[in-house]
Amino acid sequence: MGNNILDESSELGHPWSYGVVSLSEMLHRFRASTLMTCTWNLQKAGVGFVDGLATEDDCRKRVEDGLSGLHKECKHAGLESICTHIEVIQRSMKVNVGSFPNVISQVMTLLGVLQASLVKQIFFRFDEESANLYMDFGLTTGAVDSFPSSWRELGHSSRCLAFDQSTASVFHSMRAIEFPLHSLANALAITPSNPNWENIINDCEKAIKAISPQSGTSWKDEKQFYSEAAVNFRYFKDAWRNHAMHAKVSYERRDAKEILEHSRSLIEHLSSRLKEGEADGK
Repeated sequence: MGNNILDESSELGHPWSYGVVSLSEMLHRFRASTLMTCTWNLQKAGVGFVDGLATEDDCRKRVEDGLSGLHKECKHAGLESICTHIEVIQRSMKVNVGSFPNVISQVMTLLGVLQASLVKQIFFRFDEESANLYMDFGLTTGAVDSFPSSWRELGHSSRCLAFDQSTASVFHSMRAIEFPLHSLANALAITPSNPNWENIINDCEKAIKAISPQSGTSWKDEKQFYSEAAVNFRYFKDAWRNHAMHAKVSYERRDAKEILEHSRSLIEHLSSRLKEGEADGK
């Protein structure tokens, strides 16, 4: 079940969404060569005027063109504060407020503000493996339909892993498993005596042991399925859940990835018979 890096708000003419963006989108938004050309023309006009290398009329024309081009590119990139700054200078030039040397001073200040603004535009670069983790949470549509809350938690786990936050990834993987655990208890008609995993699993194991020929014609199949589920939940609890929830262990990327894969596999398997929020497990 994939998840796109960018949503529809990132289309041309609209501010891009908060979050990670691709290199293609970054280059599309900032169009570095055009942006550099605009700033270079403004710098050239400033230097030309100050050093007497060009007439005021030539410099004024270059500034007007440079500001117009820069405004277009900053609008395209979503740099609204820079656009506002440019508009102030443009209005100043139109109504002849202040001398042209003052305009040049404003332009130089603008270029400094632009540079500072671009420095604050931070992008996180993923390798291919991490990009896949960020975009794809790894559950089939059927499993997502059965456990939507688990899918959400697996998404957090996968993205934490993409950002090398391995222990946080394990934490969310364990949260993802909680929904199938409660669904197992519901399917066995159990109201847990205590909300912690140990008590829920103990109660489930007691109910599973009680499944017999009197439970229906499919009792053997049900007992096997539920027994395997209970064994897996106990394994998860003892191996990872207790440690992740109580800050006993910090996890490395390789371990967190393995735990994420185990969590996905278990949820995928259980989704064939269990469903989030349904008491009969069907």
